[in-house]
Amino acid sequence: MGKDFRPFGYVLHSRIFRSGATVPVGPIMNCHIEPELCLIIGSPLPGNGRNGIDRKHAKTAVRAVAPAFEINEIRVQPDKGHAPLLADGLAQWGIVVGLEVPVREGLVDTTVEFSRDGQVVETKTPGATMVDPYLSLSRLCRLLDNFGLGLEPGQRVITGSFCHHAVTQAGIYTADFSDIGAVSVRFS
Repeated sequence: MGKDFRPFGYVLHSRIFRSGATVPVGPIMNCHIEPELCLIIGSPLPGNGRNGIDRKHAKTAVRAVAPAFEINEIRVQPDKGHAPLLADGLAQWGIVVGLEVPVREGLVDTTVEFSRDGQVVETKTPGATMVDPYLSLSRLCRLLDNFGLGLEPGQRVITGSFCHHAVTQAGIYTADFSDIGAVSVRFS
């Protein structure tokens, strides 16, 4: 939706999986998968009223970073515009989260190698095309504050896709993030 407009959605707790999980692809309409980094919240992160939360404060509240996949269920076609996609919850169906690593800088310079059944499908380093994950987190806190909400320890936040692929067949999908680690999911 562009670099300047970053909507946020949610994922049900029952659809958060550990790396290596098996997920049946049949019930997921038009399934897509996106390698993303996941920020794990370590201390309460309120919206903080008018002052907001800046990038530095948001980063301080993060306990760890983990490799992840966002699983999407595409129910609204892209040519229908942004409004139907937003109303449909941004197509978010679930996430798969790998092992945590310490918080670090330079996340947009991370390279991901995305593969299906051991065959590399795409290698990508987002760089300036991706909003800094800690900045996205601070923006999320400002938005949540409008509703009297914030983030709590243990919550997971994914902040931007490295690439986007349709899941057209059963198999094992892996994303290996440089200096962070790998995450995998088996679609059956």
